[in-house]
Amino acid sequence: MKTPAAAWYRAKDLTLKPSCANAGLRPTRVDKQLSRLMIAPFVLVEGQDVSLHPSLDALTSLVEAQDVRDGVYETFDAEGREVKLAAATDLSAVTAAPGDPAGDRLRAILIKYLDDIGADKIDFSETDVATLDLASLLSIVAAYQRGGRSPR
Repeated sequence: MKTPAAAWYRAKDLTLKPSCANAGLRPTRVDKQLSRLMIAPFVLVEGQDVSLHPSLDALTSLVEAQDVRDGVYETFDAEGREVKLAAATDLSAVTAAPGDPAGDRLRAILIKYLDDIGADKIDFSETDVATLDLASLLSIVAAYQRGGRSPR
């Protein structure tokens, strides 16, 4: 039986990266009804960097509106659905809405991220990582970012 991606996730285990760009001064707006359509954790991709966030509010409070407008970020939910970030101006609140399914693209991003980290640091061989489903890949990334080894 396949476990839903949200089942392995525990918010207390996730360490958020601090952001000097947004020190809590800019409000964020996340439609609560829309956010129910998306499953935590939320994956933020900026170049080669991948970070996991326990909620859309946490994610949108850490990104800069200017970077959102410039298309710097790719964002996904735990089921591989795109999360569309938007900002009306460079100083406005960042909003989030559900996007199209993109599980294969997120899987490829996570596999590349784990490959760049190195199999020896995550306790998996490159071959093993490439065969894992999305929920398992997210679990490994979360464990690595918490400073632990993979949950194998």
